[in-house]
Amino acid sequence: MKTTTPPNRSRRHGFDLPPPANDDELMRRLRPRASSHLGLLGATESLAEILKNDADCLERLELTRSEIAERFSDIQQRAMRKW
Repeated sequence: MKTTTPPNRSRRHGFDLPPPANDDELMRRLRPRASSHLGLLGATESLAEILKNDADCLERLELTRSEIAERFSDIQQRAMRKW
């Protein structure tokens, strides 16, 4: 069975942007109607607060970011094999 490589979705959807120059530029890109209609952050959400809450949650669950990343990688690899 032939495996097909998926298209580069970031380029296809116009997200081929250089890295943000500073934190203000990053926050602007994460807000609604910048890189996507809904944005990745709400109009008043704080990225620092979200990251702190995520870190607190991982600590309570006794998980590391690496463990979460490994699990997502496993899921992605299985999905790609089926695709």
